Amino acid sequence: MLWQELLQIALGEGSWEFSRSSGPGGQNVNKVESRAVFRWNMKGSRYFSSKLVKYLTKSGDIIVGSDRFRDREQNRRDVIEKLKVLFEETFYEAPPRKKTKIPKSAKRKRLESKTIRKEIKKGRRKVSYDD
Repeated sequence: MLWQELLQIALGEGSWEFSRSSGPGGQNVNKVESRAVFRWNMKGSRYFSSKLVKYLTKSGDIIVGSDRFRDREQNRRDVIEKLKVLFEETFYEAPPRKKTKIPKSAKRKRLESKTIRKEIKKGRRKVSYDD
């Protein structure tokens, strides 16, 4: 199942809650319920995905909230964006890596640097006067 389909299903089955935001805001903060919280009972849904288990609460819900903006609709859009990112990251599968050969020039450079290093270390040895 694609994450886009799951997002549509979640938005259809889930519920929205709006409450007063925390923090400063003057007189308006006590009157306007602009904080948006989305709750989706995924365990009770027939579209349960084992990839999202780590985001579930004990009751089997996925809860995403936002009070970043002063406007209820902007916070609701922010929650949807957070859900989208969560689903995208969870269901993303990296394409398989293509194996490439190491270029001959890289091998040659590596061996040259090893030879130089070998000569440096060889010069540090004790000099033998027996010869």
